[in-house]
Amino acid sequence: MLIRWKIEKFVIPLLAVGLIAYMSYRPKFRLRLDMPPAFVDVSSSPPTQKQVPEEVLARAYWDCAVTEIQWKYSRAYLPPSPPLEFNATSGESGAIASDPGARARYWQKLQEVWYLPSTWTKSYEWDLGWLRDPLVSLRGRFQDYIQKLNL
Repeated sequence: MLIRWKIEKFVIPLLAVGLIAYMSYRPKFRLRLDMPPAFVDVSSSPPTQKQVPEEVLARAYWDCAVTEIQWKYSRAYLPPSPPLEFNATSGESGAIASDPGARARYWQKLQEVWYLPSTWTKSYEWDLGWLRDPLVSLRGRFQDYIQKLNL
């Protein structure tokens, strides 16, 4: 009995530390900084006349997606209509940036590339935020696990 108690004094804290480490080392998904080629809407512009301005406009909208949109929405969902934060604020994009048609076109393009795995980078980071609400975090981890099993 005495030997068993000595082992438990080391095993139980070791298991607790292992569980905390497992729950804290989480994958994080971020949009790639480089714009996917499919994001540029070349169908709306003549071959050479507007190619450069269209790429500049696409870059401005992609930068907005990287800096604003990815933090507001998950990888699994984008609303059907563009939110107010989705704006091309680049000075190089000019008057076209204020065009609601261009905004709607690039929101649709963002929806097309948003769900592609090649649009995202995956990295692992330490995150102790789950300690605020462990039950929600455990549910999320369980759902991730079930999702991996279904693939």
